[in-house]
Amino acid sequence: MNEFCHNKGIGFIHAGVLGLYAHCFLDFGEKHQITDKDGQAVKLSLVAHIDNRDENPEITCNDKHPHDMSQG
Repeated sequence: MNEFCHNKGIGFIHAGVLGLYAHCFLDFGEKHQITDKDGQAVKLSLVAHIDNRDENPEITCNDKHPHDMSQG
């Protein structure tokens, strides 16, 4: 499915949950760019928890894999 969407220039999102584990795969094509508001390079991190119970969601990353990104 992703190959079909990629070849047609269609954004593709696949997500799944299996018990306590979840995954998310995104493919928005070759021209898609991700930028940081402070101009920092894109970095990867493992998300440990997302708390979105109010208007200020909080994302907690895995302490064993620090992200070195700006807060907020």
